[in-house]
This record gives sequence, structure tokens and C-alpha cells, in this order.
Amino acid sequence: MSCDQCLRLISGTPIKLPADLKRAIKKADEAVKKGVLKYEGAGQLGEPFEELTRGSHWGDIVDNYFSCTSCGQKFNLHAETYHGAGGAFEKIACIKETLQGDTYGT
Repeated sequence: MSCDQCLRLISGTPIKLPADLKRAIKKADEAVKKGVLKYEGAGQLGEPFEELTRGSHWGDIVDNYFSCTSCGQKFNLHAETYHGAGGAFEKIACIKETLQGDTYGT
């Protein structure tokens, strides 16, 4: 269901190292600021995306959701940082949890 706008932006970006997570956060932040993505909220275990964009640190779990402003495709930026299990910035079929709202991107 992805359109050209969001497919080029995110094509399953793997996160294996802290530098990968920093790049994925920056990519999502830029996409929201350009109006390509809309921030939907943080997962129950994640912290609000606005805190991640400040660049100081992140918690044990990164779990944030976005949607394409053009086609509605959903995306999840997720990583388990405590054990270094990694994660991804990838498209998903739907959001399956109740999100924590914040005002980032509004």
C-alpha cells in the first residue's frame, strides 16, 4: 500500500548499531518536518519521539509509530537497546497497541 513518497523514504531500514538508530531517528524526524510522515505516537513501552529527536539519549525500548500523509501506510521505528537486539524502521500493516500521545509534529 506504500506510495512513491513513503516507499523511497523507508524501505525496511535495519537497526543493528547505535549509529543506525540515530540515523533512523533523524530520517523520521526530517520526514515529519517535511510533511511526508505524520507522527502517530509512542508504543506503551517506548518514550515519546520528541525526546528521541533531542539527541541526548534513549531508553531501553524505542517504539514509535508514523503514517504516510499521502497514502496512509503505517510505519514503526522500533529497537531494543538494553541488550542490543536492534530493530528496524519499517512499514507495518496496522498499529496493534494503544499509543501514548504527545504533541510532536503537531
